[in-house]
Amino acid sequence: MLHALSKHLTASIMVGMVLGIVVGWMVNRGLLSGLADPEHWARFFQMLSTIFLNLIKMLVAPLVLATIVSGLAHMADSSAVGRIGFRAILWFIVASLISISLGLVMVNLFQPGVGVDIAAPTQAIGEVKKLDFYEFIEHVFPKNVVGAMADNNVLQILVFALFAGVGLTALGPRGAPLVRAADTLAELMLEITGYVMRFAPFAVFGALANVVAKNGLGILGTYAVLLGEFYFALLILSHRVLKKLSCGHAHRPWLGSMIAHGWRSARTCAG
Repeated sequence: MLHALSKHLTASIMVGMVLGIVVGWMVNRGLLSGLADPEHWARFFQMLSTIFLNLIKMLVAPLVLATIVSGLAHMADSSAVGRIGFRAILWFIVASLISISLGLVMVNLFQPGVGVDIAAPTQAIGEVKKLDFYEFIEHVFPKNVVGAMADNNVLQILVFALFAGVGLTALGPRGAPLVRAADTLAELMLEITGYVMRFAPFAVFGALANVVAKNGLGILGTYAVLLGEFYFALLILSHRVLKKLSCGHAHRPWLGSMIAHGWRSARTCAG
């Protein structure tokens, strides 16, 4: 059933891409100006993609928290949980640093976006504070878990989730109600994720229609190059770097989860 849903969603996204390009081109050429002016079309298209991105951001914090806490709390060996928690934090930091460093190298090497006509910001941009290595490590550990949840700071949420999972394992039967709550929350968030992903074709339609309406079909070439560079970076990260880091640890089931969450948190930091 999940496989069929995935195939249906993929087909729907492809249809959304094609329709987005076609409708965006029509707006760019003024063929739909009789229905609404280009600004209204652009605002409508942008709304579709913004709603989807907001829904995705809504899922991140509770989904990561619930799945990590639930997974660690169900481990029988409490001493192993502590060791895994420490290694997970170390892995997240290493994966984040490697991902960010690779991203910076790729940006300086390929310079994506060069040649694209982007309007200058109307508001003044304040001075950007440089983040050194020690500040990055300090930033990983939350001083306020509520603030970390509100800001969708994935690394800080992961750190709290690891401590919570270890703590619930140490509590034993007394922590059972919270473990059941984490299990239920994880199942709920996965169910909601399925609902949100059904909106993905509309978001893809809106995003492509918006950029094509503003920039014409020529922007698709720039996007294709950017997408190729992105997947090239993922190829290096997955088959070269992470494979070497995980060498000799394939028998440890927690490693796959750590790689996935480390990857996600690194992208969040870079964004």
